[in-house]
Amino acid sequence: MRVYGWDDTGVARGEMMAAEVSAGQAYVAAYGPASVAPPDWEMAFTRFREAQRRLVALMRAADADPDAVRLVRELKAADVPEVEA
Repeated sequence: MRVYGWDDTGVARGEMMAAEVSAGQAYVAAYGPASVAPPDWEMAFTRFREAQRRLVALMRAADADPDAVRLVRELKAADVPEVEA
């Protein structure tokens, strides 16, 4: 199953990543997002839209560049780069 998240610079840069995890790990992620995150990730979500909304909210709270926020809002799940979990 695919999970979506970001590392410690994701909020500042507006970058999301994806990784494939086992179904058991994904089940845990649904109830505790940080528990399934690869070691260098801050957050992980089983649903793309949930990850997208959270990243946008964190970016706005951090006063991120409006263009970067717009790009994250326009991002599609298929466009998120996959990394090793």
